[in-house]
Amino acid sequence: LAGFQGHGRNVGWYRRELQVPAKWAGKKLFLEFQGAMQTTALWVNGRKVGDYAVSGYDSFDFDITPYVKAGKNLVTVRVDDRVNSDIPPDGKWLDYILFGGLYRDVFLHVTDPMHLTFAWEARQAGVRLTLPEVSETQAVVQAESTVRNESARARRCTLVTEIRDRSGHLVKTMREEREIPAGAEATFPQQSGPIIHPHLWSPEDPYLYQVLTLLREGNHELDRWQTALGIRWVKFDKQQGFFLNGQHLKLVGANCHQAWPYLGNAVPDGLHRCDAEQMKAMGVNWVRLSHYPQSPDFLDALDELGLMAMEEPPTWEAQGSEKWESNLEASFRSMVRRDRNHPCIILWSTCINHHPADPRLVQAAKEEDPTRDRAQD
Repeated sequence: LAGFQGHGRNVGWYRRELQVPAKWAGKKLFLEFQGAMQTTALWVNGRKVGDYAVSGYDSFDFDITPYVKAGKNLVTVRVDDRVNSDIPPDGKWLDYILFGGLYRDVFLHVTDPMHLTFAWEARQAGVRLTLPEVSETQAVVQAESTVRNESARARRCTLVTEIRDRSGHLVKTMREEREIPAGAEATFPQQSGPIIHPHLWSPEDPYLYQVLTLLREGNHELDRWQTALGIRWVKFDKQQGFFLNGQHLKLVGANCHQAWPYLGNAVPDGLHRCDAEQMKAMGVNWVRLSHYPQSPDFLDALDELGLMAMEEPPTWEAQGSEKWESNLEASFRSMVRRDRNHPCIILWSTCINHHPADPRLVQAAKEEDPTRDRAQD
């Protein structure tokens, strides 16, 4: 593998004009990057906004509010893909190419100063869905939504969580009103009443409910998020194997890298779905996401097609420096926070490829998502 690891890796620059209408005055503006290989620096109108240097596979965001003005703005991005021994999976060696550049979607979010947070920001952030009670008879949904008030004054808001079926019909509603001090955050823990005889998610019938998280101030909507919900439960038994929704199921799997010939990692959403459809057609019912957090669009396709998955941090075969290990843990935690609502995810991988479990990743998995097993267990 001599010379392979650094093959074709360089620095890429991007510039884009961003028009900010006057009606956005007083709004918050965020740029969300779904993936950039592998360290990212951002400038707006020549002023440095910040850097992201944890992993080239993570989703992350920058708050660009203080840097923009009404009218024309210049956004500049530098993506540095040169070999960096502090950024996993770089290190001693690996067996796949880290194709450079902005290879996943970038979104502009325009919100009120009081808004829902991004899931990857903290252990308690964004919208988190769990099932404290689940069976063929009934299911209870726990929703925890975190709101940040970046206004200069305390504000009273209402957090409404709606669970709707595939046809859009309302199944359950949860509502809570609260005052949030200026510059503070609040998490709204809400629990639904029982959903009687829920439509369960499975490879044969990948039924998805939709959860709408609505943030309101009086009759005015401030922010909203939509999250797919698959109601299902899994169990691993040492003697009898794997069970989904109480039924024994033989796992037939495949590994999947995100790269395509001639495209590298810059794969359109439709080709991610094509990968999932091909695996479904060949009889696979679960996939190992090798060897890094993969595109949210690919996970959406797995949810919708009924393919289960094990997701991995960006690793290969050898641990690196303390900085490398810290970045690995940070990337892993970010991955779990972003993807923990996907019904397709049945396992988190807490190892360095096929080597023994990494104690830091095991601890992180237990802290971030105790509802799922670790693959190395």
